[in-house]
Amino acid sequence: MRLGQRVGPRQPDEDVARWIARLDAARPVAPVAGHAHDEVEDPLHHPIEVYRATADRLDRELGKLADLLTGSERSVDGPEL
Repeated sequence: MRLGQRVGPRQPDEDVARWIARLDAARPVAPVAGHAHDEVEDPLHHPIEVYRATADRLDRELGKLADLLTGSERSVDGPEL
């Protein structure tokens, strides 16, 4: 997600393959270690509140990805419902 945010969203006249090529070109040559806070813990065997928190996090993160792919912008927390 950070790489996509750094490169910027897909342009209206840019197909997904070309946008992914831009991401690839911007990728550092040396492997970058992941960040522990990027991991999404499996909520299996946890209380329902953990499932809800996981669903909210996935909704936010996938919304950011959708914004990058579509070139749209929405608030960090997503649209108001």
